[in-house]
Amino acid sequence: GYDEPDVIIIACGINDTASYTEVYSDELFEKKFYTDRDSLDDSVKQTLGGGLRANLEALKDLYPNAIIIVSTPLQSAYAYLRPYIPNTCMWIEKMADYYSIPVIAYSESGILAEFEKGWENNSYTGEGTEGKYLFDGLHPNSDGYQLLSDYFSRQINKICRNSMGK
Repeated sequence: GYDEPDVIIIACGINDTASYTEVYSDELFEKKFYTDRDSLDDSVKQTLGGGLRANLEALKDLYPNAIIIVSTPLQSAYAYLRPYIPNTCMWIEKMADYYSIPVIAYSESGILAEFEKGWENNSYTGEGTEGKYLFDGLHPNSDGYQLLSDYFSRQINKICRNSMGK
């Protein structure tokens, strides 16, 4: 009973970035994509690549006229998370490219992890490490949310204008 959405945004977060996320390779990508969709088991769907494939295909089937956009995770000031973010972004970018889905890259938002508190920390310290845009080296503060909302709105408007040929 709901109206069909015009735009769908999938925001992949830092929780999608972890040591158990498979290391991207063209071979693994092809294995996930050249397997018949109906034969994908839950173990494949629980991986970042398999989960993205399943969800993007479901959304495209359910809402064929909607503009689908995917975003990459925020950068993290924490040393223990930083090594995994590029791998996660690679999966997201390759998956989106496969389906001709635009990507909004948080790394281009103006939030730079190296300028936030927590850069030298090897574990999450929580609140009290207020930086310029992140209140704890990981989550946006009010200035961070303002920066992100301005950035996202510009990117979404640009993508929508391009998709509608305007």
